[in-house]
Amino acid sequence: MDMALGFIADYYGNDLAQDIANHTEYHWQKDPSVDNFARIYGFE
Repeated sequence: MDMALGFIADYYGNDLAQDIANHTEYHWQKDPSVDNFARIYGFE
């Protein structure tokens, strides 16, 4: 989802991407160094 919002932000603007995140009640993680699943897959 974060990558999809990033794509939308790149092509259609950050405002639209943030609006989509807000309307879907999604917390958009924009910092690629924060990966809550890295430990599960052995990348931390």
